[in-house]
Amino acid sequence: TLPQNSFSLGREWTITNDNAVTGKDSILLYNFSANKVFLVLRPPKSGAGIVRVFLDGKLAENLNAGLDVNNGVITIDQDRLYNLIDLKGNSGNHLLKLEFLSPGVEVFAFTFG
Repeated sequence: TLPQNSFSLGREWTITNDNAVTGKDSILLYNFSANKVFLVLRPPKSGAGIVRVFLDGKLAENLNAGLDVNNGVITIDQDRLYNLIDLKGNSGNHLLKLEFLSPGVEVFAFTFG
């Protein structure tokens, strides 16, 4: 079990002073309590990156997905802040899981709303 307001990295990651870079099949878990979740991401140098977004064990869908999520997937095609989750006022304690299907995605900072 992951404590509230904590995250965990799984599988391959490269950690630097400024960011974390995904390796093969990297996973990020975040136990959060907020209405909206945002994350600053940069695509891999080889092109766009693909990330699957899960909320409480289910693929993020229209009811809880942020603006940048399409059918549970985000395409990381530029260096910017991505809207992952939007609970539309139904905030509470939830588990976010990100499956990085592309190595080389750079992960910077979460923000919440």
